[in-house]
Amino acid sequence: MPPLFMQAALTLEFANPAKPALFKSVSPLRFDLPFFYGLFEDLIWIVMFDRKDGIRITHSPSGGGGAPGRRTTNPAWDFQYLIPEYEAARTYELRVRTVFRPRCSRDDVLKEYDSWLRP
Repeated sequence: MPPLFMQAALTLEFANPAKPALFKSVSPLRFDLPFFYGLFEDLIWIVMFDRKDGIRITHSPSGGGGAPGRRTTNPAWDFQYLIPEYEAARTYELRVRTVFRPRCSRDDVLKEYDSWLRP
């Protein structure tokens, strides 16, 4: 699927940039393939996107609040679909697939992603 737009260096501006928020933080890390996954006990949750352009993956180790019974925090896993120079009343689409399955290897996660995009 061809991209709707080519993602150029996008500078986001905020009314109160000093106030921290997950959606305003920028990590130096970048992804090669547009997906992320997380582990919980013997399960894995995979979130896959059909494109790189416009996808911004965000994660906070404690953003979901505490889990005192487990003596840990609940991470927040989020994404943003950024469309620079959007047109009002135009339809934009993004395909996302989530998989919740027994824990598997990274190679199996890559196979899951590949099988979704290239059936």
